[in-house]
Amino acid sequence: SGRELDKRMTSGRKAEALSVSEDEEIIKKDKIRVASVCFITDGGNCSSGNFGNGENPGGRIPSNPIYEDPQEQCVAAGYGVTSCPAGSHGSNSCPADSSYYKECVCDANMTETCEKPYYGVGPSCDGKYARCERDDERACKEDGYTQIGSCGTLQTASGICPYNDSYHKDCVCQPGLVSCTSPQVGVGSSCDGKYLSCQCPSSYRSCDCGGEAGASSCNDGSGTKYTSCKSCCNSSSPDWCSVHDTCHGDCCTDGTIDSCDTRCGGSGCSSSSGSDSGSGSCPFGYSGPYYYSDTPPSCSYPYELVTYYIPGVNIGSLDRCYKCGRKNYIGSMKFVSCHALNLEGYGQIRYNCILDQEYQCEGSPVEIVEGRGQVVIDQDESCEDECRSVFENNRPLTWNGGYCD
Repeated sequence: SGRELDKRMTSGRKAEALSVSEDEEIIKKDKIRVASVCFITDGGNCSSGNFGNGENPGGRIPSNPIYEDPQEQCVAAGYGVTSCPAGSHGSNSCPADSSYYKECVCDANMTETCEKPYYGVGPSCDGKYARCERDDERACKEDGYTQIGSCGTLQTASGICPYNDSYHKDCVCQPGLVSCTSPQVGVGSSCDGKYLSCQCPSSYRSCDCGGEAGASSCNDGSGTKYTSCKSCCNSSSPDWCSVHDTCHGDCCTDGTIDSCDTRCGGSGCSSSSGSDSGSGSCPFGYSGPYYYSDTPPSCSYPYELVTYYIPGVNIGSLDRCYKCGRKNYIGSMKFVSCHALNLEGYGQIRYNCILDQEYQCEGSPVEIVEGRGQVVIDQDESCEDECRSVFENNRPLTWNGGYCD
């Protein structure tokens, strides 16, 4: 009966569902209208006369789940979050207990995305931070730029960190250093066995007339030096003729000094007097087929007539002087070495290029003589490459317009 239903709902016991037959009997007999309580957390449809959780007033009244406390009810409804990590907070709280949430969301100030060399400060949420802070040391070291500070003498930093040029990967020898070839010795400090420049040992010296037979030679860019020098052709020496025969065999053909031959120590003679008076119009003032004179000599191969023009006595006129001479030929030039001379401005270095050049006097064998040139290049460029580019060539022997004699 209706009183039985009332009794059950108002007793101190937990609500229990009536059997289907009892439900229908009570409803029909007493014409009881049945209502249902619908919570916002229920998953069923509570609108349009429908009952929550699939309740059906025309049939059996199913029982709702029975929860011991609100917390249990929140968890069952999907509100399972009770705490959030730093940088976030709970969202969509449970109606039965506001300390339970559906999910955690980022705090409003978590808006910064940090890119190297900037790093996030404090907690993060979904990869974002409240603020970013620059850390060059961390960024450089993460990318392998672990060395900091200046490099040693003759060294330069290699692999500069893009975030801070104080950090680099390694120290390497600065460009432009040279290896010294024995008997050369390096000047100053070295880096991996290379120096800024090389020099000859102090036991080597420059010789006016070349090195003595068997003497060792050394070239340091300032010229060839020797351990001992040979005697020069000196007309004041008592053995001058025997020494000078090795220089110019025609100077002492009769065992006496030819005073007209400047190669043999003479001061020159005029063509007219054959003495050292120097009264001729030609600047060299002595006669003979191989020396300038006022009249053309007779020449035979490998010599040919050479005419030299000088300003005459009358304004605008030219006097002619003649001699027999052999043509001078210059050929190919090959790189030998290069040596630093001095530092130029803007990080550049001036180098002396040492070269082997083919040289020939008409009718004589080809000789190799020392040639030189200078280049100025940046410190990171190769002096050898630049010297080869500027000076080296495979030119055939070509007359350069001059004469050997």
